Amino acid sequence: MQLRKLKRLTLTGCAGVLAIIASACGTSSSSSSAPPVTVPADLSVSSFDAAFTYMPNLKPMVAAGSGKVGVILPDTTTSARYVSYDLPYLTQAFTAAGYTASQFTIGNAQGSTTSELALAQADITQGATVLLMDPTDSTTGSAIQQLAASKGVKLISYDRATFTGTNTYYVSFDNEKVGELIGQGFMDCVTSWGIKNPKVFTLNGGENSDPNAVSFATGYNKIVWGDSVPQETVGKTNSAGMTLVGDKVATDWNNQTGATIFQQAYTTTPGINATIEANDGLGNALIGVLKGKGIKSKTIPTTGQDATLQGMENVLQGYQCGSVYKPIYL
Repeated sequence: MQLRKLKRLTLTGCAGVLAIIASACGTSSSSSSAPPVTVPADLSVSSFDAAFTYMPNLKPMVAAGSGKVGVILPDTTTSARYVSYDLPYLTQAFTAAGYTASQFTIGNAQGSTTSELALAQADITQGATVLLMDPTDSTTGSAIQQLAASKGVKLISYDRATFTGTNTYYVSFDNEKVGELIGQGFMDCVTSWGIKNPKVFTLNGGENSDPNAVSFATGYNKIVWGDSVPQETVGKTNSAGMTLVGDKVATDWNNQTGATIFQQAYTTTPGINATIEANDGLGNALIGVLKGKGIKSKTIPTTGQDATLQGMENVLQGYQCGSVYKPIYL
């Protein structure tokens, strides 16, 4: 997990997120001589666990501050994580830290760029002094950054980077490492499933709109093909006897788009017998196509990340090799 202030690229850890919120909200005006509330000295990334047991220690920071926090998640379709993990974890974390229900909001743009910007505007109008947003796409992220800057609101780009502005912070995982784990899992699965002369089709995530998708692909392409690139050249081979027969992007992480792309590719290139996908949603999209064609389990590997319920079901049924679990509670 890392937090960076873009333009300065300073790694500050999870404590940095809380410091940003504290400094943005200000201090209590009840006593001009009262010392400023600071981040607890013992706070570090290792302070946090899935039960959020450390959060009550932050109550003095919350009590000293003013203003609200607005959280905007991007959608409910590209990955089930936003409903299953992010929403309840964020709610639990804010509540444990002493925020009341009126002091924070968590909205979801439902995949609409217009709605995401409107949610940001509404949060600011209702008194938000900090926005935590997972941008639907980079253009929307930049628009919200400009809006926040014009209103003096601090902005944290959550999981997906926003590369504009001098006061934009970014908290995410090591996304290239996530891609490397996808790639290594794929390599292991091809071996364990006994795939002969692998003809590999890759379905990348929304590289057109999400910088993380570029990092994921760079990671798995490095492991599988030896090239740290977001899209690999069709025809590429590796020392394991694999050949790349297709490399496509499911724009905006759209699962239906991914299913259509693979349906066409599988029809025109029937030799495909191994696949790489950027997340569980795209993996499930391909699995739906394979099941529709009567392909049995443990015949054609698929990959993923986010450890969604659907992904785990596909793993147990033998259609997906595995998934990369990310501790989103961090």
